[in-house]
Amino acid sequence: MNLNRVDLNLLVALDALLAERNVTRAGKRLSLSQPAMSAALARLRKMFDDPLLVRNGRRLRPTPLAESLVQPIREILTLIEETLSDRPAFDPATDSRTFSIAAGEHASIVLIRPLYEVLAKEAPHVRLSVRPADGRQSGLLARGDVDLVLATRELADPPADVPSQVLYTDRLVGAACRHHPDVRGEVTLAQFAAQPYVCQPQGALSASTEAQLDDLGIRRSPSMTSESATAATHVLRGTRLITVLPERFGQQVADAAEIRLFDLPAELRPLTETMYWHPRRHRDVAHQWLRDKLASIAEGG
Repeated sequence: MNLNRVDLNLLVALDALLAERNVTRAGKRLSLSQPAMSAALARLRKMFDDPLLVRNGRRLRPTPLAESLVQPIREILTLIEETLSDRPAFDPATDSRTFSIAAGEHASIVLIRPLYEVLAKEAPHVRLSVRPADGRQSGLLARGDVDLVLATRELADPPADVPSQVLYTDRLVGAACRHHPDVRGEVTLAQFAAQPYVCQPQGALSASTEAQLDDLGIRRSPSMTSESATAATHVLRGTRLITVLPERFGQQVADAAEIRLFDLPAELRPLTETMYWHPRRHRDVAHQWLRDKLASIAEGG
């Protein structure tokens, strides 16, 4: 293939099509009409001499060739973006930049919320695009889909060459309504086991917590399940329900949820909140600034 005859804009279209597997959504992603996106797909099929995407119900299924192009195309476009945006300096007061961050529920409350406050004061033109960290951190970083991942080290599985920095450790504590009649002061094993318990079944973090409680012989009386830690905190108010939370997360939501935190009758392993980034971002001055701000927030919390 003669590179001089290749429209590199088509690679942007191909990246969107491979990500969305839908012509209309890919067009919206690039602010193009459906006919324009369909025309781009037709040109791509001719360029690669391959259908690339074939109809499978309501979705388009990539051909083997298209599957093999997903990562190389993303890496090529990421490198071009980094090259064009590479600057010798970064002035947060005047420069514009959008950072994409994958963050777990706890990190979103403990770190991302105060980060927005910092940006409002120090970097008014910097924007954040935050998505949930859903266990695919390695793939997100490798493909360049996110600039930064905030995840619990015990659960993350990044490649060995991915730079990282520990932000803070967080112990696990109990949580109950502020006016709970039976949870005051020190809570014994018997008292903990007697209270109705909110289990948070979603995600590996909850599974790890429940496994630790089982290993330590701490009985619970499950009475309900909750889809998230945030939701769990708000159902405690006015009830005898209790649950287990990371302490810093609990401290951030305690007033709004009207809960109090208490020491568990046995010590659980603490969590280690860590940030990970792609090696290509390591010397990016704007990225360094963002990491420094997150580290400062973590240290001051």
